[in-house]
Amino acid sequence: MKKFLLLIGVLAAGLTAPAQQIITGSLISGTLTITNGVTLSVNGPGFNLHPDRGLAVLPAFSADAADTSTVTFAFDVSHDGSTWTTTGGITGTGTLNGTNAVRNLILLAPTALDNVKQVRLRSVQNGGTNTVTVTAVVGSYLR
Repeated sequence: MKKFLLLIGVLAAGLTAPAQQIITGSLISGTLTITNGVTLSVNGPGFNLHPDRGLAVLPAFSADAADTSTVTFAFDVSHDGSTWTTTGGITGTGTLNGTNAVRNLILLAPTALDNVKQVRLRSVQNGGTNTVTVTAVVGSYLR
């Protein structure tokens, strides 16, 4: 009976879900100001990824005057942490909401990041007619 209870205890301990940790980091340093119709090259800091995990990117931005245009965020990826893609990469968009602050969500799927060690923000394109200010671009994933 003791062996049976011990076996049940070991099995129950092995079936518990491991604790998950949320990893976050900034993909920009400071605030970005992008005039109308311009693509600003950023080449922000690299953000380490965990294998088989996607990435949630949360940019915060606003326009200095009423605008409902699209802001495009382009990301480079690296398989080794030092060699970055120079074309292609991954993009995500957000839409301006007048002069209101926008907090957007861009989901990068695990399949898009397969065998990638790091991701970084390459550029931000302002498709609008007014100046856009980007106050934050945060990356986050569960490990």
